[in-house]
Amino acid sequence: MRRSRYTVIVEDGDETYLIYNTLSAAFLKVPGSAVRFLLDDPDWSRPSDDLSPFQRYLHGLGVLVDSELDEGEASRGLLRDHHARQDRMELFLLPHENCNFRCTYCYEAFARNKMEPWVVEAAKQFVLKRSGTLRSLQTSWFGGEPLLGYDVISELSAFFVEVCRQAGVDYQSGITTNGYLLDEDKARHLVRECGVRQFQITLDGPCEQHDRRRHLMGGGGTYERIYRNLRSLKGVEGSFNVLIRVNFDHEVGGAMDDFLSRLRDDFTDDPRFLVHFFPIANLGGDTSDEINDLPLCDANATRVLEYQLLEKAVDHGFRTLTRDQLGPLSSTCYASDPRNIIIGADGTLYKCTVAFDDPRNHVGVIQPDGSLQLDQARFDLWTEHAGASDPHCRSCTLNPTCQGMACPLHRMNTENRACVPMRSDLPRTIRLLARELSKEAERCQSR
Repeated sequence: MRRSRYTVIVEDGDETYLIYNTLSAAFLKVPGSAVRFLLDDPDWSRPSDDLSPFQRYLHGLGVLVDSELDEGEASRGLLRDHHARQDRMELFLLPHENCNFRCTYCYEAFARNKMEPWVVEAAKQFVLKRSGTLRSLQTSWFGGEPLLGYDVISELSAFFVEVCRQAGVDYQSGITTNGYLLDEDKARHLVRECGVRQFQITLDGPCEQHDRRRHLMGGGGTYERIYRNLRSLKGVEGSFNVLIRVNFDHEVGGAMDDFLSRLRDDFTDDPRFLVHFFPIANLGGDTSDEINDLPLCDANATRVLEYQLLEKAVDHGFRTLTRDQLGPLSSTCYASDPRNIIIGADGTLYKCTVAFDDPRNHVGVIQPDGSLQLDQARFDLWTEHAGASDPHCRSCTLNPTCQGMACPLHRMNTENRACVPMRSDLPRTIRLLARELSKEAERCQSR
């Protein structure tokens, strides 16, 4: 018996330690005396019949493993088994590829408008043909701004929901929207009739900073209307989550205290609302020069500021995406999954939502009968398991989390791995998760 290569032990003050295993997702807080045997001897090993009761407990959690276990193969097997499941599919749809915003950092070209009618019918036929082999279907509405194609979402959702109901397929949906058109009636319809269970809506900090970056196509602010629509979502009954995405740079990061206090006052009484923070980056497109004019943070400053913002949000009572990003396979890119496909408004098939103009991302075309005409060589660029042959990825503690497939586009562009950001400070991420779970437990006890 020995310590798992995927076990991370982090000091948490007052002689207590946090233990997290990235393969089993086991997470516990223990006194230092309980794990002193591992802290004092990194190469600790013991016959399996000579374990204390607590050590046997740790073995059951995967914190300790059999000495002969090939953990690297066990980690890689997670991804193989996951991708081998042909009864699950994730379908991204672009009901409208134009947008009512012109954000200063946007990478999209807005070359197309609403999804063409023949593509709508082709998407229906695609799902109908596949429904007999599926146990679950996840659709994600993206754009442009998907709510400009609200009628397309409604039509396709009604069809998907009914086909899945008849075939016994679990159906769920999510939408990434700027939130400007998401009034309460639309939100209620999306939840009740369209199966939407996840909303992602962006607020870039306080009103002044947000409106400078996320303004209407013809000019004009958007913050107050989005905020009003967010608040109206609280009145919609149903089981769904709302991720408030906050894109930040150095300037926005320095003006967050009042903004987070307002979010706390308005949303922490509804556990369906989460907050997370994403650094603004230059992803190309026509606004690249404008992006470079923004006060972007360097990589180290970005990570420090992101943790500070996350800690403030947690202290205010918000849930974040931290726990979701730490689990097995949670940081593999959707584009790397062979069961994932994106259907564009003109029928073009893609794998990645941040590289629509990259020819390598044009992996095929949907046919009117719902069949997919794929360019298999391009498709395979996104799905090949490059991390399996990368010695750095194979030896990394976070291998079960990202499998070396955090961003196929980065690897294709640079021939280098794209490490998940939390790798640079994994102990702080684990402490943040403990802090969030502790706050959550305190709220449960006070109810």
